[in-house]
Amino acid sequence: MLSRRCFAEDAFRVFDLPLRFALDETALRQHYRQLMAQHHPDRSFGNDDMASLITRSYDTLRYKHRRAMHLMELLGQPVDESSSGDLVGPGFLFEMMEAREEIEGVGEDDQLRPLLDENRRRMEDMAVQLDQAVQQNDLETAKRLTARLQYLNRLEETIREKMDTID
Repeated sequence: MLSRRCFAEDAFRVFDLPLRFALDETALRQHYRQLMAQHHPDRSFGNDDMASLITRSYDTLRYKHRRAMHLMELLGQPVDESSSGDLVGPGFLFEMMEAREEIEGVGEDDQLRPLLDENRRRMEDMAVQLDQAVQQNDLETAKRLTARLQYLNRLEETIREKMDTID
């Protein structure tokens, strides 16, 4: 049972998970539902704060880029917007610029789907590398991969926005 002791917004502690990037997303969703069933404000008066903490923690852990940013912060290697460009390097930034130009030039939804699929594949590959780096305590590499994951997430958002405008 969760107590109100200070979690310092540690989403991993809320779900009693080890500090590692890889996790079973189905098990996380099930655990979230169990915790909310116990701590939902409608079930128990005064649980608003705990339910809010559980929901924020779930939202942090269920998205890979948010989980990576949170994990790096907990490991003492925060990645912020101002430093992420330096972390990823000019070659990667150039790739992102070219990808954005390609997205802008697309006029049909069926041309965007392969770009979205490729971006997701890259995010999955990066997630595997990130987990390995964290497990090997190679925090510099993990930090660099987290910054790249952040860029790929933004690229996915751009693709989805473009898909919405085409529909």
